[in-house]
Parts: sequence; structure tokens; C-alpha cells
Amino acid sequence: MESLSIRWRDWQTGEYKGARGLRFAYDDQGKKAGVIGYGLFNDFFFGKCAEFHAFDFRGPKGILSARIKERETKIYPEGICWHLGASALEFPEALGELDIVVMTGYTIVNDTYRDILKACKKAQIRRIYGPSCELCPEYLFDLGYNYIFSASVNNKEDYLKEVFAPLPEGNDLYYMDTYELARR
Repeated sequence: MESLSIRWRDWQTGEYKGARGLRFAYDDQGKKAGVIGYGLFNDFFFGKCAEFHAFDFRGPKGILSARIKERETKIYPEGICWHLGASALEFPEALGELDIVVMTGYTIVNDTYRDILKACKKAQIRRIYGPSCELCPEYLFDLGYNYIFSASVNNKEDYLKEVFAPLPEGNDLYYMDTYELARR
């Protein structure tokens, strides 16, 4: 597996362009963006695009928190169009309106990646991320994805301390080298 990962990271020829670092340097102003597998890319869209949609198999209890005040109860985070507790494919209208879609490579594992991509008819930015993506980047580009993102751990001991901490702070990417391939 490591040899495939190294080969993928070094693959910067032809029409593919590689870049290091976690970034999302694409214009999202006035756009409808969706993240399939709520988590990693939220900060890139939250409060910045016209609409931010979050899709996740987990239900509200696994993601949302409630703040109860004397006269009201608020659900946080606010300002997100939530599609929870089911496959993103259960929300075809929302998928069909997205200008930007970013999905986890877990969609490869559960075999929904092709159908989700087809449902995102308007999406000009089609990004998939995670370790399962590095096994077949050319295939994913041929399907219609134009960005593939992955990472590899650069400090195993600190990474494991972070991930398995009693109260993880979500800083696991600090212990990774991140990579993006693009086909334009």
C-alpha cells in the first residue's frame, strides 16, 4: 500500500497537477456547496458560500448540539442545510443544485460515489478525498472528478496520541502531509 501511496504523491505528469497542503482555493462566493460526509472541509464553506449543505449517514444526535436558553432552544451549528441520517442519494434535489461537491472516499467503499457524482449535475467543482482515492486517481478523473485529495501521516506517534486522546481536539491533520491532484 505504501508503494502505491508514494507513486500517487509523485504522479505529477501530463494533465494532472499535484499540490501539497490542505486548501480550497476555489471561488465559492454565491455558490451552493455540499460536503458528503460532514467534517473535514466545513471551515472552507461555513459562512462563506451562498448555501452550505452537509450530508451524512449519522443522524442529528451524532453531529448537532442543542443550546437551551430560557426562552429558546438553538441547534448548532446554524446556517447549514442539513441532510442527515440517510445516504446523500436520498436528497437528489439538493445534490442536483450544488455548484461544488466535496465527498469522502468512503463513498467508494459504500459504492455510492458514481451515483452521487451523476446526481450533482450542475457541480463544476467535483472533489473526492481520503486514502481510498489514491488507489485509482485516473479512474476517478475519467468518471468526472476534477480534484482528488489525500494525506499521509508524517508523525505516527503524535497522530495516534491526537486521535485516541480522551478529548480529541480535531488536530489530526497537523500530523499529516496533504496532497491534491487536479485535472482541469
